[in-house]
Amino acid sequence: MRSGLAFILSVMMLVPALAGCGDTASAAPGQTSAAADTAGETAETVTELHSSVPDGVKFDGQTFTMLSSDYKDYHWSLVDELTGEVLNDAIFNMASDAEQTLGCKIEEVREDIWEIEKTLQKMTAAGDSTYDAAGYSGRFATFCMLDGSLQPLENAKYIDLTSPWWLPEISKSLSMNGKTYFTVGNYNILSLNYTMATLFNSKMAGDFGHPASEMYDSVDGGKWTYDVLRSMMSEVTSDLDGDGQMTKSDRYGLTSYYKTCSFGTTTVLSCGESIVGIVDGVPALTWDSPRVADIISLAYDIVHSDDVYLKADGYTADSFVGGRSLFLSTFFMGVSALVDMEDDYGIIPCPKYDEAQAAYHNPTIDPIYTLIPLTCRDPEFSGAVLETLAFNGHNSVVGAYRDVTLKYKRSRDEVTPRMVDLIFDNRVVDIGSTYLYDTCGYDVIYLNVLDKKDLNWASYIEKNLKKTEKTLSSLLEFIG
Repeated sequence: MRSGLAFILSVMMLVPALAGCGDTASAAPGQTSAAADTAGETAETVTELHSSVPDGVKFDGQTFTMLSSDYKDYHWSLVDELTGEVLNDAIFNMASDAEQTLGCKIEEVREDIWEIEKTLQKMTAAGDSTYDAAGYSGRFATFCMLDGSLQPLENAKYIDLTSPWWLPEISKSLSMNGKTYFTVGNYNILSLNYTMATLFNSKMAGDFGHPASEMYDSVDGGKWTYDVLRSMMSEVTSDLDGDGQMTKSDRYGLTSYYKTCSFGTTTVLSCGESIVGIVDGVPALTWDSPRVADIISLAYDIVHSDDVYLKADGYTADSFVGGRSLFLSTFFMGVSALVDMEDDYGIIPCPKYDEAQAAYHNPTIDPIYTLIPLTCRDPEFSGAVLETLAFNGHNSVVGAYRDVTLKYKRSRDEVTPRMVDLIFDNRVVDIGSTYLYDTCGYDVIYLNVLDKKDLNWASYIEKNLKKTEKTLSSLLEFIG
């Protein structure tokens, strides 16, 4: 079933991506990589990419069946037909081209998100090989791993987790003792849709002496940090109506499309740290490090600053759209809310902790992970199809996502597409929300730490340590 996604195409925004968390480019705004020829002219350098599936590999007459969540409009991977819409058709052709390349048929079956774990459990118990692969979000994928319903992706021939279409830094961060039970592939757009970024009102920034070119130069020079963000937030905050109170009608330095995703674990990850990390090949709690504590304090100070308006519940960008906020912290799904915004805006990464931090890191919240059932009938077949889909998605769907997203911008410039690419080239996932959500998940940390009257990070750790260690022990026991 490949329908439904056509709905997103006009309603959503979208953008591109590739692999993990490499160092950011230092090119000036609008600059492309080039090499000078003997005549002194420049020619763009192009690196030809190849799937790891050799030419001529065929699976004639076979049908590949993927199990996906029938949840909202972006949890599945395929669409039913060509519609003429850029993103829809890129997704359709991604699968169609894979079918032609491998001589097989590719199908997707959607099931209620709460039933997929049960389905995989039943398959394992019965030795049922109905599904060749599955797509499932974060913590649910962990449950499937722990109940023995999955096999490592390394068992699947042809899948090359070091390739950009498998986001190698994310794959590396999810690997335990050399086994990767799930990761993100570029055939599914949810990791793009839920990647965090920072938007700024170009007109307002310019009015306060910070033209868009300065913002982009700051990013390129590695100088876009939380200190810079905080300074600019304070510059613009104003009680516009003069009533002595900061309300929705006043001007703020920062608002958020959805606050539980913008602060807490997102701040920690964007600063290059983690609450739960992989240490010596196994998951380990890193939440008690002085650096993490300092970043949590930083996030708390932002949340409780007079320069931030966070009283709006749910998903909203009203203050930013209305020109009453300099910055908007959002995942890319929120860009669709800006269609009626009169001022132009810029898109830049999440800030760094400081200039010494090597790269920008942009968390993707609850992406769809690629799973291979334990009872998969032919890991070679599954690997070939998944590798080809991810490769095709990397080459076409990612760019289509970016182009659809950027249609919401009123002005066109050569810098924004590059900023979008930079953001998606530096996606990271939250290991805590994946493996230990009940105490380390992004919602949990925000609601129980950041949203409280007093900062209680040390006491929160102490209160939840035994419960967290117990869950972690079961994970460590599983991976041996």
